[in-house]
Amino acid sequence: MRFADTIEQAEIIDELRAEDAKNQMTAAALVGWQSGAGGKKTFGDYLKSLGLTDKGPKLTPEQKKRISKQAITKAEAIRRKDRKRRKKRK
Repeated sequence: MRFADTIEQAEIIDELRAEDAKNQMTAAALVGWQSGAGGKKTFGDYLKSLGLTDKGPKLTPEQKKRISKQAITKAEAIRRKDRKRRKKRK
């Protein structure tokens, strides 16, 4: 095995270990939050206060509008399908 391959595999293992540790800390945070350690915070806010959330890229106003429009369109489609399903039941 080449040295470069060994280094690459070691980096992958380090990333997996870090991800596993974060998952374990998140699970422990859930137990703590359910026990009342988060006060009146939502679980997401509690994770943020512990530094356990991944910060996504900043969205531009145009991207936010596009995402919002897609969500509304999807919700309307679900509502239409639900109405059709309910009519068929009657």
